Amino acid sequence: MILDVRTLGILSAFMPFVLGVIMSIYWRERRTYGGFGRWVLANFTFGVGYLLVSLRGTIPDLLSITLGNAAAVYAEILIFEGIRLFFGRPAFSKWNSFVFVLYLIFHTISHTSTRISMLALLLFHSPYLFLLSDQA
Repeated sequence: MILDVRTLGILSAFMPFVLGVIMSIYWRERRTYGGFGRWVLANFTFGVGYLLVSLRGTIPDLLSITLGNAAAVYAEILIFEGIRLFFGRPAFSKWNSFVFVLYLIFHTISHTSTRISMLALLLFHSPYLFLLSDQA
């Protein structure tokens, strides 16, 4: 049996949606810790991002590549903010917004080149998470 890559992509988008629904039910029914709502929203955002990326070639590249990757990056920021709320710190950070906007601008300009997109991910996202890892 050979699995199609697009099918795997759609399944990868479906799983965070299911997890988000289950976490939403849990969030509504039980007492949760601070930041749990951000984690729920992050699952839905990951699902949207994976769905957009898996529809590449079917929908315009601006939607599939740029918005799909931006949703994945924003979901990671939501997870980071949820961790900050869990530890009793303020969730909002100017650095989160700055790096996200910078990444989005750079990725929008260079969305046709895979190498430049990977460079954007390495230059903006990875060092940012490394530098902020001690703040969580």
